[in-house]
Amino acid sequence: IIENFMRSTIELNDLTHVDETNAKSIFNLLRSLELVYMVDTQFRQVTSYFYKEKRDDITLGLSKGHLFSKIKLNPDSIFISNPYISSHTGNMCITAARPVEGGYLILDFKLLDILKSLSLIELNQPFNHVSKLIYGLIGFALLLMALVLLAFGAKVSISSFISGSLLHDIGSIFTPIIAITLALAIFDLARTILEREVFYKNYSESEEVEDKVLSKFLTSIIIALSIEALMVVFKITLSDFSNMLYALYLIGGISLLILSLGAYKWVSLKRNGT
Repeated sequence: IIENFMRSTIELNDLTHVDETNAKSIFNLLRSLELVYMVDTQFRQVTSYFYKEKRDDITLGLSKGHLFSKIKLNPDSIFISNPYISSHTGNMCITAARPVEGGYLILDFKLLDILKSLSLIELNQPFNHVSKLIYGLIGFALLLMALVLLAFGAKVSISSFISGSLLHDIGSIFTPIIAITLALAIFDLARTILEREVFYKNYSESEEVEDKVLSKFLTSIIIALSIEALMVVFKITLSDFSNMLYALYLIGGISLLILSLGAYKWVSLKRNGT
């Protein structure tokens, strides 16, 4: 669809050259265009770089052969590249090369704008910025809480060691372990939110990433609850056996979580065909 759209747009508008006089009209005609210039048959740049709001002469006269060395241009048809990150604008773009008299007309289209023009995606820019801001605040807040839990666990561990309470109350070691385990779970959640919704570093399939994040988060919670259950059993053993039923309820709930996590992983593996 995108390739046919680009070919038809270029051919129907009979674009054969670009210069300072018609550059503005080309950009008014092609809303998704972000860069246009011309090269000769030896791929030497013969015009300036024309952007929507400026022109750049710094590469005028230089050879662009290295950009076209691995592709085969047909002198009778328009070449359409695969999407790539533009070194000029930093945006994801698609390049079209049209054979013209004396060389080629090179047009770089912004992929996001093409998709919007074809109604393949809908993007509300103000809402996108607000959404990104909120995800960023939530992600950094969770990251801060993970650091607080980590600091709390370290503080309690050091205090218990210095005061010697570990020698008298073995249960005191469980508190920092639980805090650090929860810090790990919250940190994984915060990192995933920031990478996927703010910084866009993770380009894996969303379902696969969500499966891993949920599994890791539930595993950390199960570990923390298991440690808490062990601590409860120790305390009840040393005090009042009549409360052991509550420990049994807690252990039963943890067992149910483990079974649920196992069932979820099994369904995920079946869905992925492994």
